[in-house]
Amino acid sequence: RIVELRDELIKIKILVEEYIINFYKTVGEISFLSSICNYDKLRDIQKSNLYKCFMVKSWDVATDIGFIGLLHPEGVYEDPRGGNFRKEIYPRLQAHYQFHNELLLFSDVHHQTIFSINIYSSIAKPTVRFDHIVNLYHPSTIDNCYHHDGVGMVPGSRNQYGSWNLQGHKNRIINISKQQLDIFATLYDDTSISPLAARLPLVHSKELLSVLSKFSEQKTRLGDLKEYYFATVMWDQNSAQK
Repeated sequence: RIVELRDELIKIKILVEEYIINFYKTVGEISFLSSICNYDKLRDIQKSNLYKCFMVKSWDVATDIGFIGLLHPEGVYEDPRGGNFRKEIYPRLQAHYQFHNELLLFSDVHHQTIFSINIYSSIAKPTVRFDHIVNLYHPSTIDNCYHHDGVGMVPGSRNQYGSWNLQGHKNRIINISKQQLDIFATLYDDTSISPLAARLPLVHSKELLSVLSKFSEQKTRLGDLKEYYFATVMWDQNSAQK
């Protein structure tokens, strides 16, 4: 249907000129953003989103002692094919604070949207070390975590009244190094994946990180038992409605 409408519209001279101008702009933008010469660190990325280009360019234009703060989507930490880009990210990352927009801090964005505040150094460090706090709903919780004395239980995502929890706790600050990335790579990725390419899970507290560490030490995995079990769809809601 769109093709049919286009064929009709481009018969109008004024619209033809507008169409050609926008066509050239779009093709030029795609060619520029996809160029390996312009964004060599995105060489193996299947789709170079604009925010990824901003990330790379910010590293290029900052001074050697500069730091960059960016608010962007979480896709770079979750993409199974984004391992090579994460090898560029982790040595630069200083802090990663993951938010849910449930309090509508961005009123024009869906309340379930997930994003993060990321602090980068412009130069890749020889060792990986950054702070990682997840399940945030307001920036004040970050300060509350750093000012906390570490006493008491780590609060969950909601408080006793069912509201989103803004409390902080020292144990919510996960200090990520190559050792933790190695745990994540072992648990969530293929055995051939480098720790620097590992996906970054949403670990709520140091206590949960300790549990993941214990899991990673186990030698037997479900994949080793595939001849002894099978999985079914069970009850599928969409199929049931049909």
